[in-house]
Amino acid sequence: MACSQCFQGSLHSATPQGREIQLHGRSTYVAEPPENSTIKGVIVIVADVFGWTLPNNRVLADSMAAEGSFRVYLPEFMNDSAAPAGKLDDFDNIISDMSLTGWLWKPYYIIRVMIGMLSVSIWASFSSTMPQVTSFVAALRENEASLPIGAAGYCWGGKHVLNLASGHAKTTDGKPLIDAAFVAHPSYVVVPDEIQPIKRPLSVAVGDNDIAFKPNQVEQTKAIFAQKDNVPSEVVIYPGARHGFAVRCNEKNEKEARQGEEARKQAVNWFSVQFGKLK
Repeated sequence: MACSQCFQGSLHSATPQGREIQLHGRSTYVAEPPENSTIKGVIVIVADVFGWTLPNNRVLADSMAAEGSFRVYLPEFMNDSAAPAGKLDDFDNIISDMSLTGWLWKPYYIIRVMIGMLSVSIWASFSSTMPQVTSFVAALRENEASLPIGAAGYCWGGKHVLNLASGHAKTTDGKPLIDAAFVAHPSYVVVPDEIQPIKRPLSVAVGDNDIAFKPNQVEQTKAIFAQKDNVPSEVVIYPGARHGFAVRCNEKNEKEARQGEEARKQAVNWFSVQFGKLK
């Protein structure tokens, strides 16, 4: 469940402001809204292959909490097999260093990236991690029932959130686990099989240069959503954006940084609107 672009991108410079807790049996990073603000809902982020410790993912949680007045949880769902942040440097060395020394080192970096991809595929497979995601969100629904709950999935985590949005998993009293969903550049989605069953409001952010969620799959997804009059949905396509842009954009590249910011705002606005309908 990891492609080559899943390991490509940049490490962001901001310092996370949240805290680590144990919640429903999982190590979890939590970001709270500004002090004295009313919490409008709870967001669970199912992260990319770099998992809950990547600074980018934590800063994303901080920003969503601050901008949307949400409580944001970023749990460890990958059986402690998330790719280390150093894999970003490994991939950069493969594609960027064209010196003689760089070419001599490329096989080493390629092997390192391949090992990372294999580790994620084996130890953090969808079949082994989806039950963890479901049980965590179910526990939230039982314990924070007064607040709307949304799920945001990025890359590796997008597939999990799409399956949550199908509404198949419910609480013991029959309530859906989430009220709204957002995914950015999801990986290894089976279209139409994992799109057709969606019953919860869903927003999608994807680049037209994504090798994991390809343009033909995006068009199929849009066509399916067009037939779902009772399910709010949107698909926003970011020109030129690659897989991973919403999490691992290059902050020094003006276009990439702007598109990463726009995707974050897309998610915040989507949850704000959908949660507002529940009042």
